[in-house]
Amino acid sequence: MAALQAGDQDVAFDLGRQAMRVAPDDPQVIFLMAMILGERNRFPESIQMLDDLAATTPDARLPAMGQTADWLVRYGKWAEAEDRYRAILKEVPASGLAHRKLAELLIRQGRRVSAADHLRMLCQLGDIQENELRCLLSLLHPFPGDAEQEDFDPVGVLGIARNEIARGDWQAARERLQALDSPQAEERALLARIHVHFGDFEALGPWPANVASSTDLHPDAWFARGADAAQMGDQVTAIRCFAEVVLRDQTDHEAYFLMSQSLEKLDAIQEAEEARRRAELIQQTKALGAEMSAATSRDQAKLSAIVDQLDRLHRPLEALAWRGVQLAYAPANSSMSDTELQQAIDDISRERSETLRAGRDQASRSFLLCGIDVDAFTKRADQESRDHDGDSP
Repeated sequence: MAALQAGDQDVAFDLGRQAMRVAPDDPQVIFLMAMILGERNRFPESIQMLDDLAATTPDARLPAMGQTADWLVRYGKWAEAEDRYRAILKEVPASGLAHRKLAELLIRQGRRVSAADHLRMLCQLGDIQENELRCLLSLLHPFPGDAEQEDFDPVGVLGIARNEIARGDWQAARERLQALDSPQAEERALLARIHVHFGDFEALGPWPANVASSTDLHPDAWFARGADAAQMGDQVTAIRCFAEVVLRDQTDHEAYFLMSQSLEKLDAIQEAEEARRRAELIQQTKALGAEMSAATSRDQAKLSAIVDQLDRLHRPLEALAWRGVQLAYAPANSSMSDTELQQAIDDISRERSETLRAGRDQASRSFLLCGIDVDAFTKRADQESRDHDGDSP
C-alpha cells in the first residue's frame, strides 16, 4: 500500500503478488491487488476481482461498486459506470460522493440537465463545490473557463459539442453532430437548436412535426420546436414549447426571451414583460458565472450580487451555497474573525435545514412560468380558430 501511494507501481505489484500468495482469500489483500491492477490500467482484471469480492463479502459491495464505477469511466464504459453509481444511490440516496461522481460523468457527456439533479442534491447536502455551482448557472453549455477544466474534460460527441459551443464555435458543434450516422435523441435535439441559432429553419426539415407528439423531449428539442412554431406564426404552440423548456431548464434565458416575444404578439403585454425581466435576471447570473470561470480571484460584491439574483430566482439552496463560497474567500480578505466566520457557516447550515424542512428549496411551476397560464392561451387560440371557421363561407 505504501508503494502504491508513493507511485512505485512495479514494487507495489511485486509485493501485492506476494500478499496474494500468502492470503489469497483476505478481502483487504484482494482489494489492494485490484487497486494495483487498476493503477496499471488493467481494468477488466481489476473490475472482475472486485466484482467477485463483492459477491462473497457483503461489506465490500458498495466500496467495490464505487471503485469499479470509477475504473469503468476511465475504461470508457460510461453507461456501465452510470449504472453502478445509480445502484449505489438507490441504496444510499444521500451519498455525496456518488452524486458528485455521477454528476461529473453526466456533465462530461454533455448531459447537463440530468447532472443538475445530482448537483442540486449536493446543495441539499451542503457539499457542493464552486465549479459545480457554476454548472447550475448554465445548463445548455459550460462557461468558457470551465470548458477547459480537467475535471469536466468532455467525452463523447455531445459533451465535445457543448464545449465547442462554450468557446463560441457553434459551426464546429454543428458539423460534429451532423457527421453522426445514428445520433441519439439528445444529440438530435442539440443539433436542432444549433440550426435555430443560425436561423436555418429549413435544416430542421420535418423534424418539428415528427417530435410534436413527444411528452419527454429534451429542453433543446422543445426550444427548437418552439422557435420553429414562432417563426411560422403559431405563437400559442411556441409559448407551450418554451414553457416546457424552462420547466426543465430554468437557466435558459433565450427561451424566456423568445417566450416574451410570442406573448407580446398575442397582446399579453404584462406576461411578456415578466418573461423578459426573468430572462435578463438569468443572463446576469450567467455573466457573473462566466467571469468567475475565467478568474482566480473573487470580488465580494459580485458574489453578493449572485446570491441576491439566485434568491430572486427562487433558487435558495444555490444562493446559500454561494454564500459559502463567499465565506471561503473571506479570510483572505481579512474581513471576518474566526468566530464570525464559524457563526456565518452555522447560519448557512441552519437556513439550509429550515429551507428543506419548509419545502421551499425549489421554485414552483407558476414561478418558473412567470405566472403564465399556458392552458388559457391554448383555449383562447382554439376558440379563435372555431370563430374563424364559423365565419368562413
